[in-house]
Amino acid sequence: MEAPPPYPAKVATPNPENVTPLGSLSSLPAKVDCAVCKAPVMTRTTKNSGDRALMWGAILCVLTGCLCWLPCVLDECKDTRHTCSNCGRPIATVTSNGGVQIAPGAATVSSQYERRDESMVASGGA
Repeated sequence: MEAPPPYPAKVATPNPENVTPLGSLSSLPAKVDCAVCKAPVMTRTTKNSGDRALMWGAILCVLTGCLCWLPCVLDECKDTRHTCSNCGRPIATVTSNGGVQIAPGAATVSSQYERRDESMVASGGA
């Protein structure tokens, strides 16, 4: 009996269409699927002074009195906010300690019809 022919080895090739899961975002822009506009987009990132920068600023103010501004200008102490480059809605915030906070609006966004129904119920019940 003959041995079966060897199968070609599958080689994993990087796919440029891959998107980054929201829980794996970093401080760099990444390609994600926007939950609001349903489009694969590159995120826009902005740096903001977060809780960590304010905490270290307060500690430095108490200890030195003059270096309290330092954490507010260092990018390592700032949080990174990711927004959709298509619709402009916030997607997630990567805190300076590495945690990812997914924006509540990125998960579900109510439609205009749901808002209209709520106002109709409120005015109809009065």
